[in-house]
Amino acid sequence: MRLISWNVRGLNAPNKRRLIKSQLELMKCDLVLLQETKLNLQSADRLFSSWKVWNFCSSPSLGASGGLAIIWKDSAIHFSLVALSSNWMLGIVKRRTSNLKFWLFNVYGPSGIIEKRMLWNSLITLTTPLQNVFLIFGGDFNAIANLNEKVGGIIPNKRVILDFSNFIQYLSLVDCMPLNGSFT
Repeated sequence: MRLISWNVRGLNAPNKRRLIKSQLELMKCDLVLLQETKLNLQSADRLFSSWKVWNFCSSPSLGASGGLAIIWKDSAIHFSLVALSSNWMLGIVKRRTSNLKFWLFNVYGPSGIIEKRMLWNSLITLTTPLQNVFLIFGGDFNAIANLNEKVGGIIPNKRVILDFSNFIQYLSLVDCMPLNGSFT
């Protein structure tokens, strides 16, 4: 199974939609987490319904920012949405050809310091009852766990880095490095 997490930075332009769809087909993805779709529910429904091979669920953008989607190939994956908010989606993934089953979070982190802390706390609360299950977190957390991850731009608040680092440690998460490209 191939899982991709991608901050698409908007899916409103037709050319971008075609590019994203062709890239997903080229990468032979089974399961895709999209962040920052910038789509309302009707636009997401229209778009992903036209991608015949894919099934989907989405959380709408707030105005012109945010928006999440999880799309999957129904022939390979069974996905059940459990819960969602404007910053995360949670579901159960079962691979159709094996016994593989896991819980999956798609996360789009807010930019504000207080909102980030609230998100980390809510994700910890959500995962507390899921102690003996396999969890995968994907997405754009809009945070870094250490300064070595930052390339250019404004240096983030050290408290935010510490908070995110503590969140990762508390949940015993493993930060996977990208296979291609410079972004996680």
